Amino acid sequence: MWTFTAYILFKLCKAKGRDVISFSELHTFMFSVLWRKYKIVLNDSSVELRKEVEFLSELGAVEFDGHTIRINKDRLKEVAMVVERSQLRDQLILYREYLSRIEQAVSEVSKG
Repeated sequence: MWTFTAYILFKLCKAKGRDVISFSELHTFMFSVLWRKYKIVLNDSSVELRKEVEFLSELGAVEFDGHTIRINKDRLKEVAMVVERSQLRDQLILYREYLSRIEQAVSEVSKG
């Protein structure tokens, strides 16, 4: 689900008005907010999440030193827009629901 991880990173950084997010902040969002409160499970472990961030680093969408994630706005935006504009959005109710819940969760954490 690295595409959704990219989408989330892009949306979180945009909402918070910054280009850097800690891995622990992403981890908290994915497991404490998105999973527990919004019932969306994209990763089953922090190891899997870390591998996805490392993959995004290999793609040049982020820089990752093991603790800090610095986004490459243009590259990450490309992936995020693929997720957002996917034909699956029109075909699958579950896909739309994921995007909606992700948006709600990002909105919630960006206020606090």
